[in-house]
Amino acid sequence: MKAKLLLAFFVLGGLSSCQQSEQEFINDQSFGFISITDGLTTRAINQIDVVSLCADTETNFSIFDLTKDRKSWSDYQSDVKFYAHYPKLNENESKAAERIVQGGAQYLFAVSTARLNSSTIALKFGDMATKFNVKVKNSDGTISTPKSLKLKLKNRGKQNLKNGSIILLDSSSEAISFATTDNEELSGYILPQTIPAGTMMTAVMGDGVTITARVKENVTLKPGDIYDFVFDKNQADIIIDPAIPL
Repeated sequence: MKAKLLLAFFVLGGLSSCQQSEQEFINDQSFGFISITDGLTTRAINQIDVVSLCADTETNFSIFDLTKDRKSWSDYQSDVKFYAHYPKLNENESKAAERIVQGGAQYLFAVSTARLNSSTIALKFGDMATKFNVKVKNSDGTISTPKSLKLKLKNRGKQNLKNGSIILLDSSSEAISFATTDNEELSGYILPQTIPAGTMMTAVMGDGVTITARVKENVTLKPGDIYDFVFDKNQADIIIDPAIPL
């Protein structure tokens, strides 16, 4: 009799343990995020970690570590759209609908709709600025890389934090410069805009030789694209074309 009671106790205990595990699984409504960086204009970003994240049902952005933080479906109850910025926003920007941005920096933005009860949400980040590379086409057709670039462009904009778009603020251009301290390509980030024909740019070579030339024709630079600024020594022109991926 004692053996039967002991067996019943173990059976009931096992059923209780299974029911508890099942209940814990049902109650685990958390979900996480992964970042997708395919096609970004930099090779330096292998993994995006700490971002500013906001749902379309929320007003403010909050700091969120994509590598370890999670959210709960109990806070949303239905499909929800998320917006993310990398690098993360500062405290004032996190509470605003827009922010002021300047050329010379990379602004990564992602938006994704999370389906109810999904366990993992993919955030595909895109560049909202425009990257450029600077090259010099020599008289013999060879290509050289200058050490620095000086030019005048519109350099301030206003970014909508819920769609990532950047609108230029300045009606006039300002002088800006970019430089490299190593043997790698000379490149940088500017705000998307149209560069008018006749815009002057100056490149300085490693030996100190200065090359000044004009942009040959109007070019509209799009966010997320990469362009080559090619100084043509023979024509004293600058040709701006989409960069050819390596």
